[in-house]
Amino acid sequence: MKTFTQTFLLVLLLIVASSCTKDDGYIENLDEQGLTQCPENSNCKYVYTNHADLPNPSSSTPKNGSYRVFWTEISSRLITRSVFIKAPMKGNAFSLTDKDIQAGNVMLFNISCPTCFSSVAAFQINGGYIRGKKLNSTASQSSEKWLLETKLFLSVENTNIKDTISIKQYYNYNP
Repeated sequence: MKTFTQTFLLVLLLIVASSCTKDDGYIENLDEQGLTQCPENSNCKYVYTNHADLPNPSSSTPKNGSYRVFWTEISSRLITRSVFIKAPMKGNAFSLTDKDIQAGNVMLFNISCPTCFSSVAAFQINGGYIRGKKLNSTASQSSEKWLLETKLFLSVENTNIKDTISIKQYYNYNP
């Protein structure tokens, strides 16, 4: 019986140890292929700032905090859409899951949309994933660059309207 218990504990330990490295491999496999292009006739901004937090719903600028905030802003003639991502300050890589997204670590803004239907502004983030890694570590924050891959699933409550936001892009430091 003692041998069985020892074998069982060893197998259990190996399973737990291998599951702890799963996310690291997921992030390590994040490559620089297939970057998202800025839509035609639009301006795009992919930046991050340190020691910040998500903005207030009435603002589009991150506030002071204890996180690294990445944001994407896509502006065309008719609409400006921003996605804000709150990530841990520590480490050179991170992964956010459905649970993190549903906990409020991601925000979506339609800043201006004079011709949009009311349902556009009512999109809610239901889930998805985000993974990111720092591509270079330097003494100067201003030259650091991150690569993020984001997939967010959106819907409008009580309708069949759904959308997906997919972004894979480099993010540069913005003080």
